[in-house]
Amino acid sequence: MPPNLLFVTGCNRLGDGKWFRILRPDGKLVLKGESLSTEKGYIASGTVGSSFFAVGSTELIKAMDDSSPFHSSDLKSLRVGVYRAENGKKITGVTIPDPLPTAQTFALSPDRRHLAIVASDQIVLYSFPEM
Repeated sequence: MPPNLLFVTGCNRLGDGKWFRILRPDGKLVLKGESLSTEKGYIASGTVGSSFFAVGSTELIKAMDDSSPFHSSDLKSLRVGVYRAENGKKITGVTIPDPLPTAQTFALSPDRRHLAIVASDQIVLYSFPEM
């Protein structure tokens, strides 16, 4: 994440839904998200000195609790959104079917114009206008 932002994740009291918040150091909200029980969790990525960040969520084929055994075949898609750090407005979004079962499958480039996503047996680059 950019150094002036904080990424916080959690789950609701019943444990069947997850959420995230992007906060400024003073606690002011930049972006928030809630997930369905079919989402596994959230991951954030950013570049130091950048004015944007990315948040990804992995969707499962069916709802699972944390005590259920997990198999890579349970993964349905990876959704990644790129947002402005100043106001949380979405710049672009990408959905990848059948994502790899890894902890971090995407990154923003230091040139502020590309999103790289590991998909199957290749790295796919998505371009967007420099912000």
